[in-house]
Amino acid sequence: RRGAPREAPQGERRDTGGLPHQEEQEAHSRQGQGQAVKGRPPREELPLSQTEQNKVLEAAGHHMRQSLSESYWTNMTALRRRFLQYRSNWNPPIVDTPTAIILFVTKQIELVGITPSSALQYCVTLRAAEKRFGAGQIHSQLLTDFERSLRRQGALRPSKQAVPAAPTQMAQARALARGQARKTALTLAWHASARCSDVVRLRVGDVTDKGAHFAVNWAGSKSDPFRLGVNTGVQLPQQAAGHLRSLLTGRPTDKLFPTVSYRTFNAAMRAAHPSLTAHSVRRGALHELLRQGTSLEHMILASRHSAVDGLVRYLPAAELHRVGTTAENSSRLRL
Repeated sequence: RRGAPREAPQGERRDTGGLPHQEEQEAHSRQGQGQAVKGRPPREELPLSQTEQNKVLEAAGHHMRQSLSESYWTNMTALRRRFLQYRSNWNPPIVDTPTAIILFVTKQIELVGITPSSALQYCVTLRAAEKRFGAGQIHSQLLTDFERSLRRQGALRPSKQAVPAAPTQMAQARALARGQARKTALTLAWHASARCSDVVRLRVGDVTDKGAHFAVNWAGSKSDPFRLGVNTGVQLPQQAAGHLRSLLTGRPTDKLFPTVSYRTFNAAMRAAHPSLTAHSVRRGALHELLRQGTSLEHMILASRHSAVDGLVRYLPAAELHRVGTTAENSSRLRL
């Protein structure tokens, strides 16, 4: 008939308009939907038995547990290796395992500066390692009391708080930092008692040279969620001030430190000491201001905290009692 498609002879593939295997694809799709295909019986979906379902769930759970526990076993093995190396260096060797664990964890607190929460995790991990690879489960009241004291210290000093940096450590971090821009950024964060993330976000237009000091407009910081801006004055050493003036020649919308990020702050501080982080700059600067006798009223203006409660968490309790301000009555003082 006129207009009817020509049937392809046997053995010849019909033109499907540039779409190869279109008929095969349609057949597979109909078969997947349970429809009958010409010349083939419909595929029947056989439900899994309860035993087969349990096997599938057990295999999936085993794979999930294996992937989750892989890093745990790796860390446990590495920590136990360090512990055994430390224990073998004692002369005469330590026979008592709980005593060796206490001495090893105490040494890590002194040398590396780990927090009480991390030290408690060290004890728990070494207990599990000795149970898995060593002589068996440890029953020691001495080790239990040591873990209990670490738990109390961890409640007073949460693990999220960064270790404050000392002035000598800041000088070492500036000396080890690569590039003058990173050195200047570290100096600005220290003298302004600022968060490193706020220094990274600074624009050229946010800093104004006043001669003897720099006026910095901190916009959109953690304590300024409505981006109203807080102005502070910062005095820098001669070398850092000269380099900062050279950076103010760009456009106001340009980043002040384009090559500096939070990661570079972390790297510079960890090069000075493994226990330090980028937030150690702010905590160390506030500790140094309190050590010099600065009042809390001036410190909260420099740190730009919205309340004294937040500032008190940065400072040691012994120094706060010395200046006559405690965490209990500090909540009355607000900006």
